[in-house]
Amino acid sequence: MPNQDYGRGGTLDKYEYKIRAEEIKTLISQKKYVEAAKVADTIDWTRVKSVMMLCTVSDLYKVNRRFDDAKLLLEMANERHPAGRMIIYSLCDLSIKMGEVVQAIEYYKDFVQIAPNDSGRYVLQYKLYEAQDVGLESKRRILARVPPNASAISVASLRMDSDTSTRSMTTRSMNRNDDSGVSLVSVRFQMTPLTRCPPKRTRTITPGWAASEYFSST
Repeated sequence: MPNQDYGRGGTLDKYEYKIRAEEIKTLISQKKYVEAAKVADTIDWTRVKSVMMLCTVSDLYKVNRRFDDAKLLLEMANERHPAGRMIIYSLCDLSIKMGEVVQAIEYYKDFVQIAPNDSGRYVLQYKLYEAQDVGLESKRRILARVPPNASAISVASLRMDSDTSTRSMTTRSMNRNDDSGVSLVSVRFQMTPLTRCPPKRTRTITPGWAASEYFSST
């Protein structure tokens, strides 16, 4: 994230930061994502405390396919608000998109621990299966585990992917369907304090280890 002015001895003060943050939001609402990202690049996000703004800019970077920057901001948001279920969900989803399956499974386990009854776990499980080329029948079995009170959007997304086997699901299937093209985590961001995640677990996984091996043992 180049040309950062806010923080670390930069010249951008809090008032100027507020103006640029509003400019970013305005550009996003106008679907000017490249221009919004350029403004975001002028801010040192390590000095920003707003979790919602970090999530918003993370989604902005994802739209611009800057996944490393998007993940970095989500990790900052997670540090400021540990155990935020939609932040953990998005970290898992983005790790899958980046091909970091081992780390995605760790985030998946955290998500299940935080929100065991959230039907989003099945969306993430499906994506992990898809990333590991697990058979279609195994993916279909996920549908059978969806509880009756699951989100209708999540169930519909799972069935759509199960039927097509190739169409990818996005984070938008878990968030409000926003026509701006930005899957804002902040739309569903929960400020209610939750139990803090336990320290990250480490696990040695041999090359070629499939996600299905973890799920079959749980």
